[in-house]
Amino acid sequence: MRNVHFFKARSRIGIMNPHSTQRGYDDFGVENGADAILTGDFLKKFPGYDAGGYSFSKPEEIEPDQFYTVLGREVGEFRESVHKHLKPGQTQVVLGGDHSVTLPSVLAVRDRIGGFKNLGYVQFDSHGDMNSRASSPTGNFHGMYARPLVDRIDIPEIENLVPDKLPVENT
Repeated sequence: MRNVHFFKARSRIGIMNPHSTQRGYDDFGVENGADAILTGDFLKKFPGYDAGGYSFSKPEEIEPDQFYTVLGREVGEFRESVHKHLKPGQTQVVLGGDHSVTLPSVLAVRDRIGGFKNLGYVQFDSHGDMNSRASSPTGNFHGMYARPLVDRIDIPEIENLVPDKLPVENT
């Protein structure tokens, strides 16, 4: 069995605006999803596994005018955390959080394989998560995170993290 490194991405930073049916930020729980999955019983099926994590800022604790600065910094920090902790021969498995944890996870893989040309991306979701900031109906980054992988996004702090793009034929 391959050596696995599990990364718990504790995040709801992509949900800066609660959905109209939510009472507030306290009833999401997505940032705790990895803890529910990566139980001792589950992990003992992976001898020699490693596990680590990264906790993103809570969106309600970020000043609105600083939101994208913090988001860009933390996407980069999580990506670097994967690089720092993933050992040669390990398989990267990221769990948890809102959809926005996908972006740094994919960027970490891209970095390891030397670019997007040899990376395939398959997404199973009822939404494309391809909004720009201007076109987003909610303003939530978890509905925008896939766009910078394949096209420009109107958030410079994110666009700067993805100067090259995933070829359309690889999606």
